[in-house]
Amino acid sequence: MRRRAWLSAALIVVGAVGAGFGVAGALGAFDPHLPAIRGFRVAPSEGRALARRVGLVPVSVAPFVPVAYSIPALDVHRVRILPEGDPGGVLTIPPIQTGVAWWDGGALAGSSSGTTLLAGHVDWVGYGNGPMQRIWDLKPGMIAVLYGARGQSQRYVAVSLTSYLKSTYAAAASRIIPRNGPNQLVMVTCGGSFDPFQHQWNSDVVATFVPLGESASASSHG
Repeated sequence: MRRRAWLSAALIVVGAVGAGFGVAGALGAFDPHLPAIRGFRVAPSEGRALARRVGLVPVSVAPFVPVAYSIPALDVHRVRILPEGDPGGVLTIPPIQTGVAWWDGGALAGSSSGTTLLAGHVDWVGYGNGPMQRIWDLKPGMIAVLYGARGQSQRYVAVSLTSYLKSTYAAAASRIIPRNGPNQLVMVTCGGSFDPFQHQWNSDVVATFVPLGESASASSHG
């Protein structure tokens, strides 16, 4: 798969995600009862220690294109993932009924470096809240699983949950989507408060996970 110039594409895609989620808010079925997120940040080593307590160990896997994801602790199972992007590096967010987007200019699942980026709508008119809304309830040490078309899987442990105002999100691109460094999984959706006049959410919620590998216990499969 051809890789684009990372830094410029990363900045563009984050801005596009913010703009796309503005559209998501306009189409969203706002639920005033949704709670504010309780953000957290733990060291990757602490996240791995949390995962080891539930029987997960790091195992290397060959990189693959993710086609679905699960977060079992949040009752999110096998949500479809669609590869998205264009030559300009802009990430297109599919309709909530279709699935979530994987930025095909970023890292494959199981890569040794770079960010594996997923983004999706939090809600949709006529549909209600979608699976991405559940990341608002993410806790340290929860496990996300990415699946490949040939039965591959890669497990990640949650190490941070942060909300950024859309007006400041693009400026944080180099930290959220680093050009170098170990592989991480980043999930992005809408959050914050909903403006009924602008018909959009004012923030983006960003969840970060570090890779663990395969499960040591069949009971942990999502």
